[in-house]
This record gives sequence, structure tokens and C-alpha cells, in this order.
Amino acid sequence: MLPGLVNARDILEHFDDYAAGRGRLQRSGPEQYHFTYYVQDGEPVVAVGRFSLHVRLARDACRWLFIKLTAVIVESEFAADRREKAQALLDEILMEQDE
Repeated sequence: MLPGLVNARDILEHFDDYAAGRGRLQRSGPEQYHFTYYVQDGEPVVAVGRFSLHVRLARDACRWLFIKLTAVIVESEFAADRREKAQALLDEILMEQDE
């Protein structure tokens, strides 16, 4: 769902190697891996080196993953009911964060 996400995470996790030009994704010479934020078509984007992450898509993917995982652990007979309970739980958690 998020092309470049794993590479961007690796760059962030091993930032010291990338700063020294020894990152796994760096080619023969040191490539600069700057972090930038910009707006494209009205949507926020974070770039790590040559990899871009669309913030709204990342948020939607996290929401989808949370609901799917929560639906598995919420006890209920019907899958639709589990999804509704998972959605309600997510909404409750997000509301608490806003407060």
C-alpha cells in the first residue's frame, strides 16, 4: 500500500550509515538523504532521500491495519460486527488523543 515505506524506515533506522555514505541503498558514491516535507496536489508528503511517503495514504493504511488486527481479537460471532467494534475502538482512541 505504501511504496518506499520499508526503504524510508531503513534509512531512518540506520541514519548514521547513510550520513557516512555507507547506507545499503546508496550507490557507489555517498548520496544525500535529506528529510523534506512538501505538499503535492494538496496532500502532505514526507521525503527521505529519494523515497516519498504520502502522509494521508500512510494514515489510511495504519487505520486499515489497526481495524483488521483489532477485529481479529474482538470477540463476536459476525465479521461485520467485529469490524464495527474495531472501528468504534479506533474512534475512541483517536478522540482521546485529540483531548
